[in-house]
Amino acid sequence: LQASARLATVGEMASLLSHELNQPLAAIASYATGSLNLLSDAHGVPTAQALSDLRMAVERIAGQADRAGKVINSVHDFVRRRDQSREAVSAQALFDAIGPLVSLQARKLGVRLEREIEADLPPVWCDRTMVEQVLLNLVQNALVFTPSGGRVTLGAEQEADHVRLWVR
Repeated sequence: LQASARLATVGEMASLLSHELNQPLAAIASYATGSLNLLSDAHGVPTAQALSDLRMAVERIAGQADRAGKVINSVHDFVRRRDQSREAVSAQALFDAIGPLVSLQARKLGVRLEREIEADLPPVWCDRTMVEQVLLNLVQNALVFTPSGGRVTLGAEQEADHVRLWVR
């Protein structure tokens, strides 16, 4: 029974890793393709704007690779049954972290993104990588199911003794 339970846990972890790493790896591939397009459009002499766009894309590739590494480390910590890495993070910072990815997707789908974040919220005590991944998945699902011309709103508000993050 113990061996079966371990095998089931390994299967769940493999599924979790596959799901959680899909987003940053897709973003890395997208930014890399965009970078290659910028280089091929330069006709041998890149413009200042092309170089600026290329720098931004490479920085985002590095950021997403770092994020994928954090997901792996977080899952590894979970498997080893250590406490997850928790820190105090502002709701604004959580939404800012996923902003570049969801903004590109929203533009592509013709959906408007809005934020409704209450002022003076206390920080959220959380595993930042996991919460960012959850928010990213929620926003991406909302974007896919929102008709073109519609809007998706990201928000945070104080509720009793905690901060509630939401997507609608």
